[in-house]
Amino acid sequence: MPAAPERRAPAVADILLVLGELERHRVRYVLLGGAAMAVHGFPRMTRDIDCLFPVDARNNARLLAALAALGRKLRLDFVPAKASLDRGFFTAAEGEIALDILFVAASRRFEDYEPYIEEREIDGVRFKVLDVDGMLVSKETGREVDIPDRLRLRGLKD
Repeated sequence: MPAAPERRAPAVADILLVLGELERHRVRYVLLGGAAMAVHGFPRMTRDIDCLFPVDARNNARLLAALAALGRKLRLDFVPAKASLDRGFFTAAEGEIALDILFVAASRRFEDYEPYIEEREIDGVRFKVLDVDGMLVSKETGREVDIPDRLRLRGLKD
């Protein structure tokens, strides 16, 4: 049996490709996690692209359309079922790279983060990302990996 193809860390071009498709398909989302840290000036290794979505059937249909379009540009071995998305189950689209599909981050839903969403543009791609305050909220966890991120983000506020 052949080995499964390796998943690689997403490059900036991959992140912009994913966010561009989400925008083209009018998906409601926000970028957070390691890729969002890089947007705020703190690039660090990340193994996936983390996006938070509302639990919304119509939005999930647009998300699946965006993933189908991505599947023509990147190898995607797994795309979640709409029923899982509609129930708000944490999942991921995985293949060459991984897109973590989150409905809750730090015990908060998409709607809780809406006041913290800002629009940015890199290389002509406009996208939604949590602002510094929103990133701080998303890093209010017990995970050790979030401690250095919180310190860096607080430094931006001082």
